[in-house]
Amino acid sequence: AHREGEVGHAFEHHPLVDDVLGRDLDLVTMTVELWDLTMAVSLRGVMLGCKYALPPMLEQGHGVILNTTSVAGQTGDVKRAAYGSAKAGVDTLTKYVATMYGKQGIRCNAIAPGLIMSPPAIANLTPEMLDATLRNRLLQRAGTPNDVAAMAAFLRALAAGALPPARPPDRLRVRGD
Repeated sequence: AHREGEVGHAFEHHPLVDDVLGRDLDLVTMTVELWDLTMAVSLRGVMLGCKYALPPMLEQGHGVILNTTSVAGQTGDVKRAAYGSAKAGVDTLTKYVATMYGKQGIRCNAIAPGLIMSPPAIANLTPEMLDATLRNRLLQRAGTPNDVAAMAAFLRALAAGALPPARPPDRLRVRGD
């Protein structure tokens, strides 16, 4: 439990500034510094979480690592190339961790949310943007933080060996389309 607190503390104190996604518009105008910051937080941060979570899990012979990725890492879009690329890296890292440590009792999966109505999304989405997004969804609603939490609780509650490593057909997406 103490180590869980240490890992959780690391994720509460990251250097990501609120406007990073707002500046991740296109490759031509993107700075290398913005690319590097996005990779450091969104990919290296996940790798470090795995790196430091694995030793105590290996010592006890079981554990669950649940990464958060994004559908942005699985599709292309007209903006946010750095974010999407970093999340694609998280998808791949998740598969590697699952494959490398699965036989040692460690399960690693990822949740890939689409649009989640978090406080930043609510603050930055215009009604027109939200309407355009929802028109292309089967459920006609965006996800909520509670939807993501429910999926995380579901994955965490499963016995460590009950779910295979994450592969593209096995992805669980928390989205309305």
